[in-house]
Amino acid sequence: MDMDERLLNMPEKTFAKIYGGLLGKLIGVRLGMPIENWKASEVQKEYPHIEGFLDNFDNSAVLMCADDDINGFIFFLRVLENLEDGEQITPQHMADVILNYAYDREENDRSFFWWEDYGAEKLAYRNLTAGISPEESGDFHHNGDACNHIGGQIFYDAIGLVFAGDVERAVRYTEVMSKVMHNGEGAYGGMFVNACISYAFHETEMRTIVEKAVKHIPEHSKFADMVWDMLQFYDNNPYDWKAALYHAEENYPHWHAWDYSALVVLSLLYGNGNFSRTLEICMQCGKDTDCIGGNVGAILGTMVGYQAINYWRWVEPFGDTVFCSSSLNYENEVSITRFTARLLLQACRYGGYEPEPIWKKAASEEHYPFAFPYSNQNFSALLWRDNQKIEDDICRVNSLWTDSLDDVPSGSPYALKFWAWNVKAGDTYEIYRPFAVNEKFEYKRYGSCTYPRLLPGQTVRIKLKTSFSGIWVRLWINGSRDIAPKERILLQENVWTELSMRLPEESYCDYLNIEVYSQYDSYMQNGFNGIVLWLDDMIITGTPSLNTEQNYDFEKDRYCMLKHEKLCFGRISQIDNQIQLSVGDEQNFALTITGQTTMENYQFISSITPLSGTEHLVCFAVHGVTERYAVGFYGENQLALLKASKESFGKYEVLYHTAIYWNRNEIYQFEIKVSETKIEVSINGQKLISEYVLKKLSGAIGFATNGSMQIHSGMKICPVI
Repeated sequence: MDMDERLLNMPEKTFAKIYGGLLGKLIGVRLGMPIENWKASEVQKEYPHIEGFLDNFDNSAVLMCADDDINGFIFFLRVLENLEDGEQITPQHMADVILNYAYDREENDRSFFWWEDYGAEKLAYRNLTAGISPEESGDFHHNGDACNHIGGQIFYDAIGLVFAGDVERAVRYTEVMSKVMHNGEGAYGGMFVNACISYAFHETEMRTIVEKAVKHIPEHSKFADMVWDMLQFYDNNPYDWKAALYHAEENYPHWHAWDYSALVVLSLLYGNGNFSRTLEICMQCGKDTDCIGGNVGAILGTMVGYQAINYWRWVEPFGDTVFCSSSLNYENEVSITRFTARLLLQACRYGGYEPEPIWKKAASEEHYPFAFPYSNQNFSALLWRDNQKIEDDICRVNSLWTDSLDDVPSGSPYALKFWAWNVKAGDTYEIYRPFAVNEKFEYKRYGSCTYPRLLPGQTVRIKLKTSFSGIWVRLWINGSRDIAPKERILLQENVWTELSMRLPEESYCDYLNIEVYSQYDSYMQNGFNGIVLWLDDMIITGTPSLNTEQNYDFEKDRYCMLKHEKLCFGRISQIDNQIQLSVGDEQNFALTITGQTTMENYQFISSITPLSGTEHLVCFAVHGVTERYAVGFYGENQLALLKASKESFGKYEVLYHTAIYWNRNEIYQFEIKVSETKIEVSINGQKLISEYVLKKLSGAIGFATNGSMQIHSGMKICPVI
C-alpha cells in the first residue's frame, strides 16, 4: 500500500457502519442478559412486545454489570493492537491476551468467561496454563465436544469491524483467534459472524450477506448445513418467523454453535433490516439471548449504521460506559467513546486510512472528549430548586443534533450540551460524573470490580461555555470528604473557560460535580427559555498520592487476587489500624493487582512479611497477569529483579539477582522508585538495586507468590520528585 493511499480519510459511511456495529453488539448483549437461557415460550409470554431493555436499566444500578460476551469483545481487540506493523497473526498472540487478562474465579463459576467445568473456555485456559500449545489448546483431543460450543463466535465481532469489508482477512484472523479455544465447529461460527459483519459494509440485503458469508466456512460442516437449511426455509416461508422458530427448535435443539446460530440466522432474515424489530425477534427465540443478541446486533448495526439505531431507546441508557471483569480492575470501566476510538484506529491501521486527530486523543487514557455522535462520557445533570430535584426540566445530548460548533478546544466536532428549561434566579444546575462505582454493582454474576480513575494527588480539568449571562460555576468533589473551591467563577458569554482541581490526599472521589448557579431568571433566546452549557474534554493528569494509613477506602480500591486457575478478592483484615492483605498459599501461583495501569514516575512503599515458601515479590509496571515486572525474595537468601514469562505461566525471566539474607515472620519494607526507564529498589532503607534500565515502566502495582504465603501491610504511592 503506497503512502498516498494511507493519507485518505475514512469515508463517513464506513465510520457510521463501524460505530453502528459496535453499538449493536453492546445493545444486543445487554438486552439479552436478563432472559439468558429462557425458553422461547417464556420470553413471548412475559414480553409479548419488546421495545427497549427488559429490566430497570438506569445509569446508576443495573447498568453496573459485566458479561463474558462484552469481555471478549473489548479485550480481544488487544490481539490486533499488540501486533507490529506487518507481523502475521499466530495462535500465540491470542493465547498471550487470554493469559494476561482472563482468570478463573474462586467464589462462583464466572469471571472473564463463563467457567463451567466442561466449558470450552475453561478447558482451553487450563490447557494453556499447563503448557499445552495454543495450536492444540482448543482441540477436540483435549476438550471433547466443547470445541463445538458457541464461544467461538461471541468474542470476536471487533475483528469484523476492524477489517471493514475485507472479508478474507476478517475470516482468516478470526479463524486463528477462535481456534485457540474452539478448534472445531465453534470456530466456524466466529468465521461466519465476522464474514457477515464484513460483507455488511457493502451489501444492503441481509439474505445476500448470509449467503455470501456461509461460503467462507467448510462446505458440509454442520454449521454450514444449518445456514443453508435456514436459508431454504426462509425462501419457502418468508413471512412467518415463528414457523422458522419451530423449525429451528425441532432441528437444532441443543447447545452447539450451529444450534444457537440457527436463531441468529432466523432473526437476521426475518427482521427485514429493522434494528429494533430484529432484536425483538431474536429475544423472543429464547436460549442464549445475550450471545445471539450480540451477534445479531453487531451484524445488523453494521449494515444499517448508527443513524438507524434509536438513541433514546438503545444508546442513552448506557451512559457511554460498559463494565468488564478482567484481571485489571482499572481497565474494567470502559468508556464506549474510548473503545470506539481504539477500534477506529485499528480500522485505519489495517485499512489504510489516516485517523482523525480527535480519535487518537479519545483513545488515550487521560482524555475524555465527546468525540462521536453519541458520546457523553457518563456525565448527567440535575436541577435543584429550594433543595428539591427538578429532573423533568433538564436534558443531556451531544451537540450533534442541535448545534454546529467550530470552536471546540479539543478539536472534536462535538461538545456535550446540557440545557434546563424555565430556570429561576438562585437555581443550581448540577452536572456530575461518578468515579467510584463498585458499591453500585447489583448484577454480580461475572464478579466485575473497578478501580478509581481519579485519585488523590491527580488533577482534573474540564472546559465549559455558555451563551447566557449571569452564570456562575465551580468544580467540587463529592467523596470521602467534600472539597469545593470557596468562590464561584462567572462565565463569560460564548467563551470557553477551564475549571481545574487537584484532588487532595486523604480524599476519594465518588462524584465530580460542576455546580452551575443562575444569577437571573432565564429568558427567551433563540426560541428557548432556559440556560445552556457546553462541556468539552475532561482531562485527568498526574501521579496518584495514596497512603493506606490515611483514610484508605478498600471498597473503592479493591484488590484482585489471582491464584492459578482461581481468583478471589484479597483476604483483607485490619490489625492495629493497619490494613493487611494475605497473599498466596503453599500450592499455587498467586497474584494481587491494584492501581492505575497509567501510573508512571512513581514511588511505591509497602511492607512484606514472608510466612512460608521462598518466593515473595512486589510487582510494578503491571499491565496484566503476564505483562509485569517483579522484585523481591526469589529463593533462599536471594533477591531478584524479574520479568513475567509469557511462555511459562506463573514463571519469570531473571534480569538481575544478588545475595540477601532474609527470614520468615520478619517485616521487610520495600521501596521501589520507577522513573521513565529506570528502577531503584531499597529494602529496610538499604539500596540494593540502583538505576536498572527497563522498558515500559508505566503500570499498576501488586504482590505475587508461588507456593508461598505472605502478608503485606501499609501501602504508599507518591510521585518521584
